[in-house]
Amino acid sequence: MTRKLTALVSCLAAAFAVSAIVSAMSSASMVLPVFSGTQETAEGAATKLVIRIQGGATYICTAGVYALIAEVGRHLGPAILHDTGCTQGGESCRSLGDAAGVILITGTWHLVLNGGPGATDIHLFLILLTELHIECAGAAVKLILLTGNWQGRIVQRSGSKSAFTVSVGTVNGEGKVQNFSEFENDAGTGIKTSIEAKQEGGKAKPAFEESEDVELTFGGETSIEK
Repeated sequence: MTRKLTALVSCLAAAFAVSAIVSAMSSASMVLPVFSGTQETAEGAATKLVIRIQGGATYICTAGVYALIAEVGRHLGPAILHDTGCTQGGESCRSLGDAAGVILITGTWHLVLNGGPGATDIHLFLILLTELHIECAGAAVKLILLTGNWQGRIVQRSGSKSAFTVSVGTVNGEGKVQNFSEFENDAGTGIKTSIEAKQEGGKAKPAFEESEDVELTFGGETSIEK
């Protein structure tokens, strides 16, 4: 796994481009959480990833290997989510140009706080997606385009000084509403998050993401400061 992640991190460094939301978060009037320490990279894994499209297809990946880089400021950076065993209705799927069953998700991660009235000190791990094309040659829906962003709660793993767990899910596991769909930027403004999917070039529909047993680990002592 380490060899694979080293290759992924190299790709991140070459491909990273900060999105428009990063610019929106650039004026500092509120202190956002950051990772402590000096470790620049983290490795991660998940046992399952599910993407559900409202009134449409469901995509299931049975494992994931993740990599991220902590940029200057240690609250954002590039990320790669390398998911395998990906299917739709039992038929193999892949991101364009990848091997069968592989969906490679790229984007930018951010540490943020939850938004909304009365929200206090819940740390969130936000992923801003690079536009993602998924093809499933043998499935009912052969091509989708996925855009947007999702987030989950991030906490230090109990008893660890370098590992974190990230929980991304939907309310009551129903695949209809994300558990967290808003965060506060550094101006204190609530920003909505959402994922959209276009099936076979059709109209965009809401999509929802669930990940199980996601863990991120730095190579040295790291915590979240806020």
